[in-house]
Parts: sequence; structure tokens; C-alpha cells
Amino acid sequence: MGRSWMVRCGPMLLALVIGILPVKAQEHQQEQERPEPQLRLPGPARQPARQPAPSTSEPAAAPPARTDEAEAALQPPPPPAIRVTGTRSVYSQEEVEQAVAALRAYCQPLGGEQWGDLNDITARITPEYAPYRREKGWITAIHLTANISNKPRHIPGSDPQMGSIAGRTLYFFIGGGREPGVFVSRQTGQFLCGLPAYESGDVEFIPIPELEFLNR
Repeated sequence: MGRSWMVRCGPMLLALVIGILPVKAQEHQQEQERPEPQLRLPGPARQPARQPAPSTSEPAAAPPARTDEAEAALQPPPPPAIRVTGTRSVYSQEEVEQAVAALRAYCQPLGGEQWGDLNDITARITPEYAPYRREKGWITAIHLTANISNKPRHIPGSDPQMGSIAGRTLYFFIGGGREPGVFVSRQTGQFLCGLPAYESGDVEFIPIPELEFLNR
């Protein structure tokens, strides 16, 4: 029986062995060709990228935009108001202001920015009675008075020749007709109008052709 089993089963076993051997040989070859795992050694710790240090200098600030209030502060102040009294039926407020504007143009430097240091400006309209003014053909005169501020910004507060100037009162007589112009009395007014300052109290006349309309 044993021999007959070997005769019957021998070819089958031989075929099985022949089929298994190539497979084992192929697996053995694949194992030999498989690369050995590389042992990765720990390297030096990776340093994080350095960030640039923040700048300590602040950017230059843009200049502030001018506001309406700042613009208004840069503008020169409006001229002081003129209070008109006396015979107002002769000349209107507008005509008085026109006459004062002509006076300012011829009375320098007072008529410029120094005019802003004046206050309590009063124009009194009266019939002319003084002989030296009537000789010039004046019928009606405008007697203009103004006080200098106690703390003027543009008018000098004092002068070696004039002494104290701040707080003084200025006097002007304005008229038209045959010889239109203005009489400046008192030293302070003459000095501020660029005229010789008379200690004797004499008046100084400034011809102003633009005052010709004051002929009533």
C-alpha cells in the first residue's frame, strides 16, 4: 500500500514542490533587494527664522489740516466800528465810513494795521464854525476821535520823543469843499500819521482830494 501511494501521489507532490520553489525563490530575492530602513539620527534643533526688530522711530506725523477756526485766526481783524453822532441828516453812515477810509489812506502808518489798536471811534457831524477851517470852504465838518488801546499790538506803547502813547486819544477834523482834507491836532496823531509833531499844539493839514464830496 505504501508503495502504491507513492506511485499515485508522487507526481502530485513533485508538481507541488516545483510550484512552491520558484515562489520562495522570488520572495527571497525580493527580501534581498528591499532596502534596509535608514536610521534617522536627530539633527540640531531648527532655529526659527529671525523676524526684523520693530523700528523704534515713529513715522513723521503729517501736519494737521487747517481748520476754519485756524484760517480765521490768521486773518486780520475787521476794522473797528464807527459810531456816528451829531447832525446825521447831513452825511450817512456810508459817507462817514468813506471819509474815514480816505483819511486812513493818507495817514500812515496809523491807517494800516495800527488802526486795529483803536477803539471807541466816534464821528460827530457838526456845522463848521472854526475860522481856519471855514477859510477852506468847509460848511460841515466831521470831528473824529479814537482811543488807543492800553495794550496796543501794533502802535508803539511809547516813544523817546512822544513819551507814553498807549491809552491816548486821537483827534481829527475832516471836511470837504474848496480844499478837502483833514486837520490833525495833538502830537500823538501827528506822529502816527507821519507828520511833524508840534509841541505848541498847532494843527497839521493833509490835503485829501477824495473828500471833495463832503460839500454840504
